[in-house]
Amino acid sequence: MSPLAEKTVPLDVVVSDVSMPDMDGIAMLRAVRARDLDLPVILITGAPDMTSAMAPVDLGAMKYMSKPVELAQLVPTVDHASKCARVALAKPGARARAGDGQG
Repeated sequence: MSPLAEKTVPLDVVVSDVSMPDMDGIAMLRAVRARDLDLPVILITGAPDMTSAMAPVDLGAMKYMSKPVELAQLVPTVDHASKCARVALAKPGARARAGDGQG
């Protein structure tokens, strides 16, 4: 069973390396998108190139970062992604309160 299938706690943000032993970051991003279109995903790679950056962007990765990632760069990126996740979670409730029937 995939570790993503076992997820039982809500996540605000996913930060992942593109290169992993059991599932690459692109496959992980596809699996996340199959479950949640709004969950921000930040992918990190040690071998950036234009071709490898296109798939994450097409699949809706919030950010595609190159190693080495400085903490001073990662922390504000994760903070921004977390704020975006909270806004996305609030959307259905806001729609329901507005009475548009889409929430």
